[in-house]
Amino acid sequence: RRLAREGTTLRALKERVRRELATQKLVHSNLPIETISGLLGFEEANSFYRAFKKWTGTSPQVYRSQYSQLG
Repeated sequence: RRLAREGTTLRALKERVRRELATQKLVHSNLPIETISGLLGFEEANSFYRAFKKWTGTSPQVYRSQYSQLG
């Protein structure tokens, strides 16, 4: 009920947390993308790749190469 009052769902909240953790891990660690995928609860790396591209418009590899140089 609380989530509904705030205009969100458990699924949306979970997706937001996964997205934030994925971007942090890609930029601030050297973990392989497949490992990050598993840590975030994706059963297959391909599912993570598709979700990440939906969230950011780019692949995890490109995101890492673009943003890890800034930090």
